[in-house]
Amino acid sequence: MDYARVKLGEDPAGEKFENRARAHETFDHVLKPYLAYKKATLRPRSYKGIERHLRNYCKPLHGLQLASVRQRNVATLLSALAAASGPTAANHTRASLSAFFAWSMKEGLVETNPTVATNCAAVNGLCDRVPSDDELRDIWQTLPATDYGRIVKLLVLTGCRREEIGGLRWCEVNLDRVLITLPSERTKNGIEHQVPLSAAALAMQPRTPTRLCAFGSKADTSFAPLDCGQLAGV
Repeated sequence: MDYARVKLGEDPAGEKFENRARAHETFDHVLKPYLAYKKATLRPRSYKGIERHLRNYCKPLHGLQLASVRQRNVATLLSALAAASGPTAANHTRASLSAFFAWSMKEGLVETNPTVATNCAAVNGLCDRVPSDDELRDIWQTLPATDYGRIVKLLVLTGCRREEIGGLRWCEVNLDRVLITLPSERTKNGIEHQVPLSAAALAMQPRTPTRLCAFGSKADTSFAPLDCGQLAGV
């Protein structure tokens, strides 16, 4: 049989060698050099998220030959992940998985990216659950060290609404009492609301109390698309 294939211009011996080589190219095996590459090029907090996605969430794929992973394998994994850990975790994992296969293509290890044609998990609609610990960890570790990042972290730590923290004014912050007092005109129910600050929340507070607003690029303008003077009623 091999003789006939050689006569037809095929290379059975070469194919057997390639098949034996590819047998060792499992998802888990190829993942090791990829993570080493990402660790050298990313900030630690960004790397940790990608490592968690590919090591923990993609574990069902680890024993498969990388070249044998199909769209159905990826779609099944992402659907199960969305049900277990939420759509955000599934979509973050999908992005990490797609980048991994894109790198593998450039390394000549696979010919296609099976993640490309899969669906993103739907994240719109009413909020009917709280984020999982893994989702909050992903968000926290990827936030930049900017006003935006500090605002989102304070939202997580205080449970306040977006506009309440984005439009926070220094007159509402009492560092001695470790307390935020939101006036009635800045709360949804029209009632003054006091928010105790934990040590972690206090660490997110900016250190420019001479400004009118706690966050924002200008001294008298909040991070939120509202003018602090209007918020103060002046």
